[in-house]
Amino acid sequence: MRNTKGDFHGKIVYITGAASGIGLDLATSFAKEGAKVMMTDLNENKILEEAKTLQDEGFEVDGMKCDVTKEQEIKATIQQTIEQFGGFHILINNAGLQHVDNVEDFPIDRFELLIKVMLTAPFITTKLVFPIM
Repeated sequence: MRNTKGDFHGKIVYITGAASGIGLDLATSFAKEGAKVMMTDLNENKILEEAKTLQDEGFEVDGMKCDVTKEQEIKATIQQTIEQFGGFHILINNAGLQHVDNVEDFPIDRFELLIKVMLTAPFITTKLVFPIM
């Protein structure tokens, strides 16, 4: 197995849903490999706390609240990433949620939220970031 330590030095990574779980693990891993990481999440307190923890460990990361169902919030975090880190190299559309129910009992508003978070938001984010990359 080859040593990848530092392979992402200077790369700029933007991750949605980065306050916990897979998103946080990815943010931590990229930071440890030398990347500059913008962590975003709906949970503002948690994303700021996790970003601060990584900053205190000496990593170049930041955290911002971003409700991916709101295009303006996506745009704002993208703009902040450009201003702070200078661009984008890697985009990780990680934000997600789940609802399990019988189809006949599945609430329409919950289904629409799932579509917004898991399909529409990644499309919008990719559309906005792709020209910058």
